[in-house]
Amino acid sequence: GEHLLVLGLDVTRAEQARQALEVQAHRSEALLQLPRLAEQLSEADFLQTAMEMTENLPGSQASFVHFLQTDQRVWSRRTLETYPSIATDLSTELGQRFLSVPVIEAGQEVLHCGVADKAHDYDDLDLETVQLIANDLWRIIQRRRAQEQVLQLSRAVEQSPHSVVITDLEGNIQYVNDSFVRITGYARSEVIGQAPRILKSGLTPFPVYKSMWQALTQGEIWKGELHNRRKDGSIYVESAILCPIRQPDGRITHYVGLKEDITERQLLEAELSSHRHRLEELVERRTAELAEATRRAEAANLAKGTFLANMSHEIRTPLNAILGLSYLLRQSGLNPEQAQKLEQVDAACRHLRSVINQILYLAKIEAGRFQLV
Repeated sequence: GEHLLVLGLDVTRAEQARQALEVQAHRSEALLQLPRLAEQLSEADFLQTAMEMTENLPGSQASFVHFLQTDQRVWSRRTLETYPSIATDLSTELGQRFLSVPVIEAGQEVLHCGVADKAHDYDDLDLETVQLIANDLWRIIQRRRAQEQVLQLSRAVEQSPHSVVITDLEGNIQYVNDSFVRITGYARSEVIGQAPRILKSGLTPFPVYKSMWQALTQGEIWKGELHNRRKDGSIYVESAILCPIRQPDGRITHYVGLKEDITERQLLEAELSSHRHRLEELVERRTAELAEATRRAEAANLAKGTFLANMSHEIRTPLNAILGLSYLLRQSGLNPEQAQKLEQVDAACRHLRSVINQILYLAKIEAGRFQLV
C-alpha cells in the first residue's frame, strides 16, 4: 500500500529569534539616532521623541521619564491622550502591565524610565531595551544641560559690562571679553599672549602688585584698585577682583580677573566731596554770621534797656518834681486864672508820664522781661 509521510517543523523559536533580532536592530538604530536628535530638537521635543521610541520598541501604549533630583515628570503625548488624569493624579493606573527601570549614577538613582500598557507581558528583551534607552537618555540630557549651562556662562561673561580677563599661571592673557576691548581700546589679537603689564601706567604702587601676586600664588582671592593706561594713553582706575581657577583635583591652572572701570565714579565722588566741603564751609560761615548778629542784637537790646532805664530815671524825676510843685502851688490860694494854668501844666505832665510808661512797657515786652501779674 501507499504511505504518507508528514513532517512538522516547529518555527516558534525561529520566529521569536527573528523578532528579537528585529527589535535589537530597531533598538540599535534608535540609540544611534538619539544623539543626533538631541542636537536638532529642543529638550522637550527630544524627550517626547525618545519616549515614543521607548514605547514603540516593546509595543507599549504609555511611557514616562522621572528626573529624581528635580522631581520633574514627563509623560509622552500618547500617555496624556490615553490617560489624561495622569497629569494631576499620579495614582492613575497605566494599564495592567507596567515596566520601570532606574538609572544609577555614583550609587544613587537619578532617573526612572517606564513603559506600560503592552498587549502581553514584558520580557527580558523589553527590560534590556528600556534600560539602554534610559541610560542613553540620561547621559544625553545631562551633557546637553551641561553644554547649555556652559553656553549661558559664556554669554554672561562675554556680555558682562565689566572687564573679564583670564591668564595662565605665568600671567599671560588667554581670554578677554568685549568689555575689556571697549574699556582698554586694545583688540583681542593685541593682548592675547601678552602679560597684563601692557596696561601698566606706573601710577599703581608696587606694594599693590606684590600683595596681589602673593594672594594669587597662595590660592586666595585678591581685591583692590589698579591705575591702568588705555591704548590711547589715557589713565583709568579699575576696581579688580582676581582669583585662581581650580580644576576638579584642586590644581590651580589659571587666574581670572573681574574688573570694573570706576574712573567716572571716583570723579563724581570727588566732585560730591568738594561740594560737601563747600557746603560745610558755607554753613560754618553762615552760623558764625548768625552768632555775630545774635550777639550784636543782644548788645543792642542791652543798650536799649540801659537807655530806657536812664530815660525813665532822667525824665520821671523832673516830671514828678513838676507835678509836686504844681500841687503845692494850687494849695497856696491862687486866683482862678493861675489855678487853670497850673491844671494845664499838671495834665500835660501826667500825659507825658503815661507816654513814657507805655514806651517802657513796650521795651520790656521786646526784651522778654515783661510779666503779667
